[in-house]
Amino acid sequence: MPNANSGSWSEFSQTDVTLVGFALHRPQRSFTERDRLILNLLRPHLSQAYGNAQHYQQLQQDLNQFQQSLNPLGLVILNTEGQVQWITPQATAWLEAYFPKPTGSLQLPDHLWAWVKHQINCFTQKTDLPKAWLPLRIEQDGKQLTIRLVVEQMAERYLLLLEEQTLSLLESLELLGLSQREAEVLVRVMQGNDNKAIAAQLSVGKSTVRKHMESIFHKLGVQSRTEAIAHALEKLGMLNALPLI
Repeated sequence: MPNANSGSWSEFSQTDVTLVGFALHRPQRSFTERDRLILNLLRPHLSQAYGNAQHYQQLQQDLNQFQQSLNPLGLVILNTEGQVQWITPQATAWLEAYFPKPTGSLQLPDHLWAWVKHQINCFTQKTDLPKAWLPLRIEQDGKQLTIRLVVEQMAERYLLLLEEQTLSLLESLELLGLSQREAEVLVRVMQGNDNKAIAAQLSVGKSTVRKHMESIFHKLGVQSRTEAIAHALEKLGMLNALPLI
């Protein structure tokens, strides 16, 4: 409480001050010296308790904001047994989309845990691999999930970093077994170009384009340009939408 002699109440009311009151039930109407002594002893402890409560509330707010900022990211924390100690919603969604085994339990999918153990074994044997090893990449429906492993030796836990990227049409066609040049030719076929136009665009002869088309037909098991387009888009899950390069 402010001192009535230290300033006017109007000035005090304009300052940013929080007042905290405590109600005490006593059988007597007046304060005894013993009551005053007890209250004086309690006052710093009550003030400290109130300050601790405010600090705890602020920490809770900061923690909630931090967790919300992590939700769109793909993060998984594992213990040394491969059990999930913490996982973001986005990481859960990606694991469920790319791995056949449901990830609702505390254990990683078998295929992913086998890869993690192999990476850890390379690390413990002091191979030439860096601490952030070559990532695991999985392609599906024109997208690629990249998983990286980070080991925290002192904390005896592992961190998985997940990231999904949409592959370009060229990259997606190469996943079907086409060479880079064959993918480039097929993309231009999809854009409505004939062999003469494709040859001019790629600075090659028409016979070279024709050979690429024959190879494309053979690899995709089709007989025509239309079938090649439909088959490739169907395999990539893009039959209803042709993405840009």
